[in-house]
Amino acid sequence: MNNSIIYCYSLDDLIRLRNPKALIRPAYEYEEKSEYYNVADGLSLYVSAFASNLKTYATEILKGDFTIFSEFNKIVKKRVENYKK
Repeated sequence: MNNSIIYCYSLDDLIRLRNPKALIRPAYEYEEKSEYYNVADGLSLYVSAFASNLKTYATEILKGDFTIFSEFNKIVKKRVENYKK
């Protein structure tokens, strides 16, 4: 597994590194009273929250600086090892 090439990473991995409190949970984990369940605007608000995280925490990646990917490799490979246990 240590030599495996990883071709994609999760925005959540970046958020966990930068600001774990900013993680956006799956919509079903929010209460029905959440703004994300608003019939008129819920989906738009939910997607906007992800877009905001992308803009706030992934600026360097969006500009082509992928140096943080080595950290992602460690995180993903550790997660796989934990799943195997």
